[in-house]
Formats: sequence, C-alpha cells, structure tokens
Amino acid sequence: HGVRVKFYAYLGHSRERVQIDIGFGDRITGGPIEIDFPTLLDFPAPRLKVYSIENAVAEKFEAIVSLQLETSRMKDFYDILYFAENYEFNKALLKEAILPTFDQRDTDIEKRKNIYENKFKSDEQLQKFWTAFLNRNKLSTENSFANIVDKLKSFIEPILL
Repeated sequence: HGVRVKFYAYLGHSRERVQIDIGFGDRITGGPIEIDFPTLLDFPAPRLKVYSIENAVAEKFEAIVSLQLETSRMKDFYDILYFAENYEFNKALLKEAILPTFDQRDTDIEKRKNIYENKFKSDEQLQKFWTAFLNRNKLSTENSFANIVDKLKSFIEPILL
C-alpha cells in the first residue's frame, strides 16, 4: 500500500532525520488535497498533494482493525483521536473514505468490533506499547489504552451507523 522513505537532510552543520510515507493504490475519497508544507527556515513552502484527513483516518483505522492484537502502531490511535478532537469532519465524507479503504484492502468492516472488546483493550502488550509511545513522545499519560479505545469507538461508530 506504500513505501516509507527515511533519510537525513543536512544544512550546514545541522542534521535532521526526515521520513516520508508514500501511498499508492488507495482510492482517495474527494481526491488529494494540496498543502503548503511548513518550513524551518525562511524559504517558500513546498506545495504537496496529500491524503485528506478523512483518508488518513480511514487508512489508520483500517490498519488498527486489520492488525488487531498484532498492532504496534500506537501513533494511529493517537492521530485519529487528535484529528477527532481538533478537526471538524464531514461525517458522510469520512464514512465514504472508511468503507472503500476496508473494501480495497479486503478487511471485513465487522472486525472493528473486536477492538472494542476487553480482550483487546486490556491486552498487556498493547498497554505497554501505549505507555512507551506516550513516554517516547513526551505526551500526557492521563489516558489509559482502554480509555483511548473507548474514545475511538465513540468517534467512529456514529459515523458508520
């Protein structure tokens, strides 16, 4: 579904790690959007074509559901909830992004219900991954993994009904 490119960029004596995810083959609901990529220096911002936030949420949610207990992608949980709390979604467009993403990746949308169960929410390994993700990124640890999954359910389920 894509490739991840990692490299170091140098400017003078500064070295910065850069990571770019390039997706292909996905159906893009509403088409790609153009953004001005933020720059660190006073140079013109490059204009990039990117997934819409709805498509990004759809891809992240599908990855969570398809991987189930095998997931280690805690950033996907964090990103979806960040978007849910900081972005005004067109719910019809989000549903329109989620369903084809699951279909194209041959993931049964009904499998999503498994991640809401206690077996998933209380999984010791996932809880460790969540705590490590929060610590590594210096984020607040006030939300348990189970709480995050409950918030995810509260956000996603009304959209899919």
